[in-house]
Amino acid sequence: MYGIYDAAKLVESKASSKKDYLILQEVFTKLVEQDPSLYEARIWLAKSIRYTNLENALDVLKSVTTKLNADWRSVYRSFHLISKIYVSKNDSDKANNYRQLCLKSNPKYPVEY
Repeated sequence: MYGIYDAAKLVESKASSKKDYLILQEVFTKLVEQDPSLYEARIWLAKSIRYTNLENALDVLKSVTTKLNADWRSVYRSFHLISKIYVSKNDSDKANNYRQLCLKSNPKYPVEY
């Protein structure tokens, strides 16, 4: 599984467009199905589905932030992406709330939009 994960991580790091993420959505879905504890894969999945279903992307990201043993890096990255989604929805209160949670989790994380 880790070979597949490492390959997906490399491919995701090169993804730069909506088209790239939509192509990779099925791969990320399969990774999460195979191992739900791969929180970084959940973030990749949310990044890919945000183009087609913002609410579903929010659900995936929020599931990462509520897991007791989630990797802390995945948590602050999720908070950041949730904040960006709320910015795109013009909900500045929720966007700012999640931005602050991101910064509490990692004060050095760059959160500019």
